[in-house]
Amino acid sequence: MNEIPISYMKQLNAYLQWQTNQIQGLNSRLDSMQKEIDMLKTKKTMNVERIEYKFDQLKIERLEGTLHIGISPEPEQTLEDLIDSQQANPAPDQAGYLRSRIDDYLHGGFRQYMRNQEETRGKSLQNTHEAIIEDLQKQMDGRIQQYVTAARVENQNRLLTEAQLEELYQKLVQDIQTALDNHVSTLI
Repeated sequence: MNEIPISYMKQLNAYLQWQTNQIQGLNSRLDSMQKEIDMLKTKKTMNVERIEYKFDQLKIERLEGTLHIGISPEPEQTLEDLIDSQQANPAPDQAGYLRSRIDDYLHGGFRQYMRNQEETRGKSLQNTHEAIIEDLQKQMDGRIQQYVTAARVENQNRLLTEAQLEELYQKLVQDIQTALDNHVSTLI
């Protein structure tokens, strides 16, 4: 007869035991999920479609309570927790970030761009590089704020992504270069 080795039987038994433990673990997870689903089904929810206020018909003798507009904390989270978490993780200053990058460009790559424009067009800016940079810096805060505000409105008031910030940066660089090109073309 064909005998099965004892080591194979032990290995098969260990594997079956492992599978049994896995099945029991999955069954317990399934039971807990089912209980959670049942609890959520029994939890009463309220859906208010529309509220119409007719203030001229109201007579308010005493008004108490707290009104939260625009904030919806998690069910277990209090308003204080929400405020603390926002203070711990403040929104990044995206306009300041762009301003810093533009300042770096004006004092770096833009100087080379001015020299290239002088050579290409054969017109000298007569050592007015610093004055041009200062003038552009004065104009940047308003323009950056305008671009960031417009982009956030398009983005439904959410923070801008890195790609969107890069796009704004490139747009600002293009504006700076266009301003210089226009200035150089007016020189005699």
